[in-house]
Amino acid sequence: MFRLAAIFAVASAIRCPPGTKLSVDGDAVKFESGVCSPVASDAKSISFCGPGKLTYSRMTCNNHGYKATTVEHSKTEFTTQCEDITMAESVADGHLGSVTVDCTDAR
Repeated sequence: MFRLAAIFAVASAIRCPPGTKLSVDGDAVKFESGVCSPVASDAKSISFCGPGKLTYSRMTCNNHGYKATTVEHSKTEFTTQCEDITMAESVADGHLGSVTVDCTDAR
């Protein structure tokens, strides 16, 4: 029974398109669609490329949704294009705690 659940979980995992990338202050961030990634830095900017939905927060992954900011890139308008997002005057100004990229609607 457990093996079947594990196989289903792997088979149903959502993959981001190859053009969807994320970097924080020029350093690439590895991510899995829909899974919170801790950053914990005094980041100045995020570069979000390709389709998907980026959510960033000054909180850790435990409280990621609290006062988080979401940026959405549609699959028709963003294929590999990048958007540079400054942290100045945002909720994450001074400290970027965590990010999530969701590619559910990007394919």
